[in-house]
Amino acid sequence: MQSGRYKVVNSLKLFNEANQSIGKFEKDEVIHVNDIEKDRAEVTYPKSGWVKTDDLILKVTPLDVILPSRKMKKKKMKVGKTKGNAKRRKVEKKKSQQISKFYYKSSKIVELFDGRGVKIGELFPNSIMAVKDLKTIKKKEFVTITWPVHDVQVRTSSLEMMVENDRLGEFNHQEDMVKFLNGFFCDRFCDKKMINFTKSFFKDCGQDIVYDISYNKDSEISRLFRHPGVNDFRKFHITKKCAVFINLPWFYKASLKPCVQRLLQEANKRNVVVDILVVQNASVSNRLNLGTLATAQWIGRDTFINPLNDDKPEKIGTGKIFLGYFTNRASLIRFRAENLREFKKLKLK
Repeated sequence: MQSGRYKVVNSLKLFNEANQSIGKFEKDEVIHVNDIEKDRAEVTYPKSGWVKTDDLILKVTPLDVILPSRKMKKKKMKVGKTKGNAKRRKVEKKKSQQISKFYYKSSKIVELFDGRGVKIGELFPNSIMAVKDLKTIKKKEFVTITWPVHDVQVRTSSLEMMVENDRLGEFNHQEDMVKFLNGFFCDRFCDKKMINFTKSFFKDCGQDIVYDISYNKDSEISRLFRHPGVNDFRKFHITKKCAVFINLPWFYKASLKPCVQRLLQEANKRNVVVDILVVQNASVSNRLNLGTLATAQWIGRDTFINPLNDDKPEKIGTGKIFLGYFTNRASLIRFRAENLREFKKLKLK
């Protein structure tokens, strides 16, 4: 047997280090087995203790197991079957390198931390988290997760309940689990050139009210514009004529285009003009087809300020960025025209 996740099929007794009975696992409970010795095996979840190896063999069924990473012994190849044996060894090697992911759910807000212990974000209640190594759960206060945000840390106590390989749960997308995200790989602020252009652009649009829905108190451009009034950009709504600046962490891919579309629709319903300026990674914007929605778009190279590196300007990836302008000005005029009494009399379609 290997370390991993097992489902109890018959009542299984649990013992402490002194081999004294301290409880039992009932049928259908899911347990995490860590070290398996000759006579006993260590259980780390949902209770810590030991079970008899013989009982483990007879009374559980495997769900996910961590396959051993040791190198497989080479087998002698028979003449005439070289190709088939080579393919088989390749498949076996791939299987031996697989490590199962274990999914947990929390009923509360989960705080996210970087490797230095600095808080960088939060997950909404009922978010699903993926953990690769069960051994890290046993004794450490923090554990690294790979989902929904890759390579960040959460408190081990946040892993309240194991779930059955369900990465989304009640959410539609992994981004929907993330309440907010900043710090380390996210905080890249606009440089002076972009700030100067943005100020002049919105002034030329005749906009006196500009909201930064990617607001960060440490960003110079955020201090020039208004706080959106909400910490989650997805909850910001258009209530009056205004401009909106968006330079979100590039983790938010699936949420960006629907957000822009919704803001334009809300402005039409309110019968007000909105001007939106979006900064995004060029390759991401291409995958999202942001250009098809934009009134104007520009592709170029620019640097961003890294507050974690003495505010030095640096490129992100290739440095290629998308700058898109979105507005409802034309659609609003059409909307107004189609609602005129004179237009309705024309009975046009």
